[in-house]
Amino acid sequence: MIERLESPSEIVMAVIRGERALTSLEKASVSFEIVRRRSGERRINVTASSSFTVKPDPVDIAAGLRSHRDDPEVLGDWATFILAADIVDLATMEASPERDDLLNALWDASFEWSHRGSKGRQRQQ
Repeated sequence: MIERLESPSEIVMAVIRGERALTSLEKASVSFEIVRRRSGERRINVTASSSFTVKPDPVDIAAGLRSHRDDPEVLGDWATFILAADIVDLATMEASPERDDLLNALWDASFEWSHRGSKGRQRQQ
């Protein structure tokens, strides 16, 4: 049996839904790095080696939130990635009645993370 290779878009969508870890982004040729400056300011670098965009719907975002709810640090990194990555287009959520609640949950998770710090790919500058 031949194993089907996942496309970068499929891998990123699996990360968004919480089905794969953020470290799987490397398999999609996506780099995600958090740089924390001594001043407390942070910079998030997300680069993809190929040009593509994913458009998660509210169900995808809700699945990821649910998947990571028990690990605040992973949740914070995940939310930061979704909010910072140009390859993630949240426009499909515009018409959703859950839009505000989901975006607020993402912002809250990312904000909480920024004040606690992250165990993930982070370096001091």
